[in-house]
Order: sequence, then C-alpha cells, then structure tokens
Amino acid sequence: RSGGAAAMTARVIRTSSLRRIELGYLTFSLGEHAASLAILVFALQQGGAHEVGLVAVALLVPGIVLAPFAAFVGDRFAPQRALALGLSTQSVALLSTALAMTTDSRFLASSCAAAAAATMTFTRPAMASVLPVVTHSPAEL
Repeated sequence: RSGGAAAMTARVIRTSSLRRIELGYLTFSLGEHAASLAILVFALQQGGAHEVGLVAVALLVPGIVLAPFAAFVGDRFAPQRALALGLSTQSVALLSTALAMTTDSRFLASSCAAAAAATMTFTRPAMASVLPVVTHSPAEL
C-alpha cells in the first residue's frame, strides 16, 4: 500500500499541472489556518476567552450557511475562473482583516475575518472542480 502512495506522490511531482494544484492547495490551507489562528489570537488579546468563542462562531457560521451555494458556484462556472475569483476575493478579505486588526477594532476585525472565512468556503469547491481539467486519467485524481 505504501508503494502505491509513493508512486502516486511521484506522479504528482512529475506532472506540472498536478504539482501546481497541490502546491496551491498547500499554500491555501496554510494561509487559511494562519489567518484563523491570527484572528483568534487577536480576539484573545482584545477580549479574552469569551471573545475567542464569539469570533470562532463568527468564522464558522458563514461557511456552514454558504457551503451548499459554494458547491453550486464551483460546478456552475468555468473552474479556472471560479478559482481565480475565489482566491482574489479571499485575498481582499484577508487584507481587510489584517488592516482592521491594526486598528484594534474588535468588531471590524471580526467582521472582516468572517467575510474572509466565507470567501474560503467558495475556494475549496473551485479547487476540486479544477482537478478533472488538469488530470489525464481517473488514477491521477
């Protein structure tokens, strides 16, 4: 079984389109977790554990509500266009969150972070819809 995983990893590394998708997903995931951690640490510094709980809920609820619509967008539009739009809006939302955090405005920072979390909900289905475009066989999925 590990030989199959090693062979698949080698195939992804050799195939430039798959390698770019995987590296993009890795950086997206790292950015998502880093942003969540940053806003939660900010909330802890601003208002303590209670504030962290409120912000955590604010980060999760948009994703729960928007997930069905995000899947529709990922399937309805051209995969590359949906991904570019998702990542672009995500960048703007994360930049807004960072700027809001520099003002020490808890409400503004939390609102921007919730918007960023909502945009991230749209990025995952778009990434998944790009995979069939860049693969050559079902084994590569």
